[in-house]
Amino acid sequence: FFQAEDGIRDRDVTGVQTCALPIFRQTRAKRATIGYSTHMTETFIDIFQALRKVMSSQASKLSVKTDTETEYSLETKFPSPYKQHKGKPLWIGMVKVGKAYVSYHLMPIYMNPTLQQQVSPALKKRMQGKACFNFTAVPDKELTADLSRLTKAAVSAWAKPPVKP
Repeated sequence: FFQAEDGIRDRDVTGVQTCALPIFRQTRAKRATIGYSTHMTETFIDIFQALRKVMSSQASKLSVKTDTETEYSLETKFPSPYKQHKGKPLWIGMVKVGKAYVSYHLMPIYMNPTLQQQVSPALKKRMQGKACFNFTAVPDKELTADLSRLTKAAVSAWAKPPVKP
């Protein structure tokens, strides 16, 4: 147990309320599914596995940064050429289980207009922002093929270190 304080202040309330809250451990997958039906949980796991397969198909050209039950992410094998990254690798993409959907982030799209033009109309329907696609169902073969082509093109654009003049 640990003690938590409620710092709400009101003219009719004096002092701070405290309560003891239980501490318990659970896997990320279980935390990600709290509040969902068993059907949705299984669906999100299936979606995650399908999208992880697409992203991981490019892992040999990159480094795996995170590989858990609810998150899979890739980054470059070389340091970023941009000063603001302070020599850390460039983050390429991630598949992540969220509360309402499974997200597929593909960062190279954000900064590359040529890649943006390669996003199929079916993928655009799932696009949130410039570099994220959200899924609430396992993608069909055509959508998976579109995402695979886009991911391969994005990785090809970013998997090699930039040529220095």
